[in-house]
Amino acid sequence: MRVRFSSRVAPAALVLLGLSSLVAGSACRKHAAELPAGPQTPPPDLPRAFGPRSVWFAFHGPSSTDVAAALGLKEVAPSSWEAGVAGAYAGRVFVTPPIDGWVLATSARFPDAGGGGHEDSATPMLEQLSKRFGEVQYFGSYDEIGWSAWARFRDGTPVRKFSFLGAQDVVLWNEGAPTPEEHELGLAFGKQRAATDGGGLDATSVFAVARKWSVDPAAIQSRHLGPSLGVSGTM
Repeated sequence: MRVRFSSRVAPAALVLLGLSSLVAGSACRKHAAELPAGPQTPPPDLPRAFGPRSVWFAFHGPSSTDVAAALGLKEVAPSSWEAGVAGAYAGRVFVTPPIDGWVLATSARFPDAGGGGHEDSATPMLEQLSKRFGEVQYFGSYDEIGWSAWARFRDGTPVRKFSFLGAQDVVLWNEGAPTPEEHELGLAFGKQRAATDGGGLDATSVFAVARKWSVDPAAIQSRHLGPSLGVSGTM
């Protein structure tokens, strides 16, 4: 299962060379015309919500550029929230600036929990990233097929993994003891309860766990945070 969406990303602007003198002006303009276009830092904008029909990681402590490097992103450049979120739904990766000490990274190309005839490629990625950053969290939601997922890894080891695919009525992940936050939310699915009650899950369940563990991206716009920039790149 992989999610694909279409959107558009704001085009890069041309960087013009300054003119130093009247004599050198024409030569500088000729040289500038021969140089390739480069990206211009966009103006900061207000945070945009995301989360429905998407996958995201939460990292505690690192910078946005550290996360981009760990994900192996290419063509990394500063990004506004508007362009970054739209690009993530189109298959790019958007890495947010820190929010309460957490950096989020989202993309339609991030791996899911497996099922439907393909392997779980999210777990190896979480193991690798958590070895580098200590703690990494994973969240995913797609109500159209009844998919919900949340996981917490520390130092390469899964602390808690849960994922349910309603379209197939199957528990994809249920590893580790439910956390106190899951108990508080009424989402502490043991093996038996997951099989019988998992169908009641939806995106709001995933956002609730994210809010308790780190940051709920679906509620970012209600936080009244100031303008900022993240970074965007390709896998």
